[in-house]
Amino acid sequence: MWNWSFFQLDILISATGFISLYLIRRKNEKWKSFAFCSDYSKTNYL
Repeated sequence: MWNWSFFQLDILISATGFISLYLIRRKNEKWKSFAFCSDYSKTNYL
């Protein structure tokens, strides 16, 4: 069952992942910050 109380947080975390992929393709060094935010947030669920 889906926990809707975390919906906005899940969307924000997904967005940081997509932004990091976009920045990697543009060869922008800021991608590391967005990837760290995206990866770190996933490990908090464990």
